[in-house]
Amino acid sequence: MIKLDKLHGRSILRHLLSILATVLTLLGQPAAMQAQRTLNVTDFGAIGNAVQFWVNTTSNSVMVTTTNLIPDSAIGEAIELFGCGTVTTPPYCQDMVATITNVVGGTNIYVSQIPKATLTNTFATYGYNNAPAFESAIAAVGKDTNDTIIIPAGSYLFLTTSHSGTYGQSAIVLQRGGINFVGAGTNSTTLLSQGAWTIISSSVWRGMLVEVASPCTNNYPLTFSYLTMDGGVQVGNDPSHSRSFPASLTTGKGWDVTHDAFLTWCVSSASLSHIYFTNVLVQHWRGEEFKSIDQPANSTIGIYNCRFTDGNATALNVYESWDVRSNLFDNLLQVAEYYQAYYTYPSYFEYNYITNLSGNGFAINGGKGNNPPFIIQGNSFYFCGSYNGIETTPGDNVFITNNYLNGGVAISLGCAGYQGTFDNSNIVVVNNTFEKVYYMISISGSSDGTGANRVEDVQMYGNVLTNTTSKVTGINYYGWATNVICFSNGFNNAGSGNIVFSTGADGSQFALVDTNNLYYTTISDSVGTTNDISYANGSRFKIINPFHSGTVYALVDTNASQMPAGAQILIQNNNTSSASIPVYLDSALTSGPVMVPNGLSRAFQWTNGAWQLAAVPPSPPTDLHVITNSP
Repeated sequence: MIKLDKLHGRSILRHLLSILATVLTLLGQPAAMQAQRTLNVTDFGAIGNAVQFWVNTTSNSVMVTTTNLIPDSAIGEAIELFGCGTVTTPPYCQDMVATITNVVGGTNIYVSQIPKATLTNTFATYGYNNAPAFESAIAAVGKDTNDTIIIPAGSYLFLTTSHSGTYGQSAIVLQRGGINFVGAGTNSTTLLSQGAWTIISSSVWRGMLVEVASPCTNNYPLTFSYLTMDGGVQVGNDPSHSRSFPASLTTGKGWDVTHDAFLTWCVSSASLSHIYFTNVLVQHWRGEEFKSIDQPANSTIGIYNCRFTDGNATALNVYESWDVRSNLFDNLLQVAEYYQAYYTYPSYFEYNYITNLSGNGFAINGGKGNNPPFIIQGNSFYFCGSYNGIETTPGDNVFITNNYLNGGVAISLGCAGYQGTFDNSNIVVVNNTFEKVYYMISISGSSDGTGANRVEDVQMYGNVLTNTTSKVTGINYYGWATNVICFSNGFNNAGSGNIVFSTGADGSQFALVDTNNLYYTTISDSVGTTNDISYANGSRFKIINPFHSGTVYALVDTNASQMPAGAQILIQNNNTSSASIPVYLDSALTSGPVMVPNGLSRAFQWTNGAWQLAAVPPSPPTDLHVITNSP
């Protein structure tokens, strides 16, 4: 055997690869090692000269004034004037998209349309419309499978328009992959979409920046990196109108269903299988920033080290299988809505930071009973007020693990807004840290178990509620649910204890709450009466008030149809009078009492439709997992 040194071996390998590439080329096949081309949009006429500024308009005058100096080179370029276009309902107007016809003295701008309102310091944008130049650069890729289109530093304006075979008004239409759009950095290269709204077909339209439409050829990766995708409005997430859906035909304010940074509309089976975004800033949008209105079952979208901000709707409402990692989501109405019915591969939402929301957090719907796993892991969530955080309606095969969740109804299972064909099912909530939440977990859904949005097969373990200054509910349980198991959780709440179930719906099975969860529900002592101890309030109870003669305690057994097999209740007697307390095993006070000495505990188990004395279970864990990615 001949032994080659590494350098000699590599030289031979390169020679063999060169021969292989030549052979493949002669056979008319694309060589895998073939160097792909690098194109520059400026070579196709692109100009990154867009400027956002303020102007004064006069009704019925084509002259617009500004304190900014506008160069003569702006003549013939596009201008967007906000709030002075065609009148809707007085005094409101649409926005205007016009052309600069003349510039006098740098401050007097003449436009091709007549403003219909007199405004002082209204928002405006001017610049070269780069949509045709980008269309030419994309066409030049031809049959290549991995070309790079360089976008130098600059702010590139795009006006939206209709295209044959597409969803609506768009600026950049892609019906192929194999292209890498690369900017000079998020602070250097901006793709500035049309922010001005007009009424088209009785709807508010601003249009999409990038649309992927079928049929797609060249099914190779499509990527975007080191650039900003800007919606062109001064403020995207305006709390004063974010609830208006769809956007108002009078004012243009609200959730604009046409205003998206990236849209997939692959109505045929020929869609792109791999789309990636890396180091992209997405900002100033009135609609979903990334959106799907198709069913790309075999597609995957990867989003890494990006920031989604200033959005009036969701950041992500895309149906592809997800790999979304290490991104920042802030100043949004909502982080995401995910419709599970269409994806094929496991999806991941991991190590992201979410803050400053103005609505619900993360909606999962479309569950159909056999979805691939959707994994939400290692994220830091800061939710809004009493809004839902992560909500399912319905969700299926959802794993919520090792997250930090702050504020709101952190996890809401079976919330209002059902979209799907199955129940909320196989949901695992494990090793999460909750802080300052309204509820840790709310289980709602169908009220009687016969309708949609039921909750079943849920496991919750290893979760911790920490650093909370007021009493909250660990599990708020008020909808139909079954096979819900809760064990080894730390529901302590600043030493005050907390209620695990606030109530249970008729016909629903209570959660199986293990007594090794770390929490207590305190029992009040009503003098000389019977005090009911109901499993609807959890599995661990503590008596702390002085015991009074004639007082008894009874384990509620009138809700037998809701009791899960093996349910246990642990009663700890810490009353200040040092007396033993009598506990009856039924509501009718016919079985018992079992005496619980002061300072000790007794365990009771639901067996064969009745409460029975059981062995004292092990103490709750003291080493519950607490993640460290909270600030």
